[in-house]
Amino acid sequence: MSPSTTAPARNLNSLWPVLAALWLAILCWIPGPHPFNAPGWAVTLIRSGTGVSAPLAGIFATFILRGLGFATLGILLVPCLKNCKKNWQRLLAFPTAFAGGLMAIRVNAGYCPIPQQIGMVLLSSVFGVLCGIALTGRPKVLPVIGIYLLSLFLWAANTSVDDELFEITRAAGLHILQHAEEIPDGDVGFLKILELAFSCGESLPGDDPVLENKGLLLALSAILGEEKVARIARRDLQLSHISQAKALRSRITLYDRPDLPQHFWVSAGLAVLSQEQTSWSAGITKEVKDADGGSGFSFVDLTADRAGILFSRSATHSRKSAETVQQHIRQGVTTADICPDPRDLPEGIPLEEFQTVYGGLGGRKTREYSDVIRKRLSQCALLQ
Repeated sequence: MSPSTTAPARNLNSLWPVLAALWLAILCWIPGPHPFNAPGWAVTLIRSGTGVSAPLAGIFATFILRGLGFATLGILLVPCLKNCKKNWQRLLAFPTAFAGGLMAIRVNAGYCPIPQQIGMVLLSSVFGVLCGIALTGRPKVLPVIGIYLLSLFLWAANTSVDDELFEITRAAGLHILQHAEEIPDGDVGFLKILELAFSCGESLPGDDPVLENKGLLLALSAILGEEKVARIARRDLQLSHISQAKALRSRITLYDRPDLPQHFWVSAGLAVLSQEQTSWSAGITKEVKDADGGSGFSFVDLTADRAGILFSRSATHSRKSAETVQQHIRQGVTTADICPDPRDLPEGIPLEEFQTVYGGLGGRKTREYSDVIRKRLSQCALLQ
């Protein structure tokens, strides 16, 4: 083969590792879609082809698009190993793609992948590597792969909530802050702001109770939990009185604890924006980090985390459940309806003690306290 033909081939071979590293960086740092904020075109396409509901189409779109992202990594890794002298060395693309996908989830989402995500990454990686093997030796497909990568990049950059939900969230947030001075301090304030938020449902745009509740939860999550929740939604809620929201947040307690409302509402908001198990995994990961040099592992905080997730599910699962929650809140609620008293549970547990005494996340004592939490949660009227 002449030097004129081998030079482009060498240049092409050196390009594959760069593309693989670039795509891995994109998977790590650009937020991917969630079931509720999957791209509208993907949801519409799936609904038109299958006739399924919008929420189910969002789940399908999320699974397919995330899978394509991880499969692409496998495709790009195969040419990187093309020049290996032994065939078995090329098979390293399989574990490398799998490990890269798991790392991307860990870096991007900030928590360890749950079993469903691990399975998706495994299947997508195998599919991608097999496609890469089929395409090896065909440089003409590079422009096609380039277009494919660009399309996926544009997908990954589009993760905002839809316009109708945004308007509901913004209107609810402004309504709450306009009446902030009417909200008392302490646990009474926690219930008052909940009743205040759900009392504005008739003035919100749209007539879908599920969408209304999602907007109310996101607004409460940004005000009482953490305004950064809005960044995850890829939207600016335009709550111009952020200092007022922080002042209100500092006055609200749950079981006389100022930190529990934040745990509750951040988890509720994340459950709206993502999968329920994702929000739960994020809460557990945060507690493990606290145990390692932070404030310590806390079953108290985990109770509030789980209560927020269950409340979000109850308020948004279906039209019937959404209307039931709205009616219950308007008739009056107690703290026991929405979160059990967790103050007698262990907290402030250092990492070493958590590992040796409690056995870590899968240990016997951890499971025992997790069962206690689940039993208490099952007795809360608004979490069913």
